[in-house]
Amino acid sequence: MILVKITGGPGNQLFQYAFGRRLALQNKTILKLDITEYDFKKHRKFILNKFNIKAEISSNSELNSYYKFSRFVFYDLRPVVHRFFPFFFKNIIYEKHFHFDKDMLSFKNNSYLIGFWQSEKYFFKLKKKLKSEISLKSSFSQKSLQLSDMIKNSNSVSISIRRGDFVTDRRINNRHGVLDYSYYKNALRIINNRVSSPYFYIFSDDIAWVKENWRFPQNVTYADFNFPDKIEEDLILGSLCKHNIIANSTFSWWSAWLNNNKNKIVIAPNKWFNQLNYDTGDLIPDSWIRI
Repeated sequence: MILVKITGGPGNQLFQYAFGRRLALQNKTILKLDITEYDFKKHRKFILNKFNIKAEISSNSELNSYYKFSRFVFYDLRPVVHRFFPFFFKNIIYEKHFHFDKDMLSFKNNSYLIGFWQSEKYFFKLKKKLKSEISLKSSFSQKSLQLSDMIKNSNSVSISIRRGDFVTDRRINNRHGVLDYSYYKNALRIINNRVSSPYFYIFSDDIAWVKENWRFPQNVTYADFNFPDKIEEDLILGSLCKHNIIANSTFSWWSAWLNNNKNKIVIAPNKWFNQLNYDTGDLIPDSWIRI
């Protein structure tokens, strides 16, 4: 068994699943997911169950076999205990740093993985398989189906605008920051120079604010009906666009990565974090344009 701790929003969850899936297949074993964080942190929702993933939810007894005596410690303090007494927790593997670490691919069966694993280098070899698995279990809603038809029949470009807790939570805002309009203005210029008659589809966790404060071309449609209850449909709708302008958001990263257009143009921000000093060199695929 390969066990992966699932944490954060949809984009983070997909990275964690993809890396765990790679190791499980490599070790010819099953993948199990620790989703206990969502029992404590209600502002996030487990969303992987909306997709055709190949994984099971771990039981408490399975988790306790890794946690040992640390299961009696306050949830957020467990990593401190694991690092202070590494001898007792040899099978709990923490991500060492943000950029790709090939040594992480060497872990064997019965490993419990805790991290974000935000690089396609961890799972690129499974690209075809993952694209099949990260597909919706349920059919599109009627509104999403109508929008998907529009997307498929136009030179569609998704524009992702991430706000939400990036704006409202001061701590998160300091860490991640919010992209300003100049980033999107430059991205639009690149698209307009390379794509004939582009049509833009805007996805955001705060569509109302975007409509009120930012002016986009007239050939634009706002995907304003899925957030927050059917965000998985927005992720897949974004992937159906022929080109993508993403935010500093793993949610939009996955929409672009799942895009099957061989000639796709993906534009990503050069500065992914605001105050976090992480090496993001392995986050953005080489074929994407960073500005």
